[in-house]
Amino acid sequence: FDFYVDDIDVDIDTALANLPALPDVAAIEQIEENQRAIQEAMRAQEEELQARQEDLRARNDELREINREMRNLGRELRDDPDNDELAAQMETLEATMNELSQSVEQEGEAYRKSIEQIQNERTAAINARRQGQIDQVLSVLCDYGSTLKALPGSEKVSLIFRNFAGDTDQVMVMPHADVAGCTSIDSLKQAAVSYQQ
Repeated sequence: FDFYVDDIDVDIDTALANLPALPDVAAIEQIEENQRAIQEAMRAQEEELQARQEDLRARNDELREINREMRNLGRELRDDPDNDELAAQMETLEATMNELSQSVEQEGEAYRKSIEQIQNERTAAINARRQGQIDQVLSVLCDYGSTLKALPGSEKVSLIFRNFAGDTDQVMVMPHADVAGCTSIDSLKQAAVSYQQ
């Protein structure tokens, strides 16, 4: 992200004296562990999808084989229409094919729903991660916003999160007074004008 403020004149010693403590290393390690767990869960979901896809492919291959057998039997039935044994085989193959077709259709629908669910979960995880990033930046801005005392009251503070959602940037614009007098992240969020560009 980029942090833009026009004409900052800050007394560094005074600003450093008022700084809160740095974040706890254990909290950072916990965030990294959570990210590893999410990545592991995503890998497991991908493996499950690949197994389902291979199963569907095998069933489709089986359907093609049954179709081939039915065509061959159909040719033989044209040559010998009175053969009861060939007709019984054809009926058995048709029943098997209908059953397998329904199974493949149901499996395909379940596969599509699984993909949709996984995509929704990933989107939710990405959005949660992005919101966490915004909250971290706003927390820092809230903690250190008092260092912006030298800014005129009419100035605004802009945060730009580049490539936030695909190729769009998330922009948050806050009045200087709200940043300098920040009491919580929520109050800062409410004061901010947010948009994507």
